[in-house]
Amino acid sequence: MIWGADKVQTFTLTPTVFFFYLLPQIILDAGYSMPNKLFFSNMGGILIYAVIGTCWNAASLGLSLWGCHMGGAMGDLDIGLLQYLLFGSLIAAVDPVAVIAVFEQVHVNEVLFIMVFGESLLNDGVTVVLFNVFDAFVSLGGPKINAVEIIKGIISFFVVAFGGSLVGFVFGLLISLVTRCTKNIQIIEPGFVFVLGYLAYLTAEMLSLSAILSIVFRGMCCQKYINSNMDERSVTTVRYVMKVLANGSETIIFVFLGISAIDKTIWVWNTGFILLT
Repeated sequence: MIWGADKVQTFTLTPTVFFFYLLPQIILDAGYSMPNKLFFSNMGGILIYAVIGTCWNAASLGLSLWGCHMGGAMGDLDIGLLQYLLFGSLIAAVDPVAVIAVFEQVHVNEVLFIMVFGESLLNDGVTVVLFNVFDAFVSLGGPKINAVEIIKGIISFFVVAFGGSLVGFVFGLLISLVTRCTKNIQIIEPGFVFVLGYLAYLTAEMLSLSAILSIVFRGMCCQKYINSNMDERSVTTVRYVMKVLANGSETIIFVFLGISAIDKTIWVWNTGFILLT
């Protein structure tokens, strides 16, 4: 409809709007509704899929596309190895929203469910870190990348991931303590859950840590205590408002992704690249 009316992309979704207004509520909802006992009892398997699996996926995709490029399958596309690895890191993480919906409908084995769900949550944080590392490498330029830069990239990967998780844990502890003192202000009680969740996200972002992992661990750490500390009506309000915000954000993101497909100023059509990917 927009293409028919204007012949241009009228509306754009900026990274600032995406990362600061749409993404936090989706991740907060996912972390808050996580079955904790299952998650932590299968933590080893989830981390293998989320960290090693995502890195393997990004590397194999980037390298294989680069190999096809060297073989002449991409035509005259002017992209180097680092750009292919950057693209690999961008597309490596799966967000299996539809899979989770199907899993809940058919009641699959709970271990399989938590493996897929947990991996889909943690791989977001891994991918953001991977993308930033490769983005820095691309800016630096191939010849300037040496062993020291690669080691710094690997260390930053772990600092960003674990630092973000730690920030989330601290804010989870804080909201658990705050909700013990809100008995007389039940009408604004649910507000603290959202405000402190958003503050966890912003704090991690400000410290250049993983904001996604921060808000996930904040949701996971506090859900049990919040449900015990707050009034039953407040707990119900938090659960439903969180779902509404998350679903609304998800819908808006997909609408804008569709609209961005008609912007010819930001993409170039390459049949070989698309088919091989």
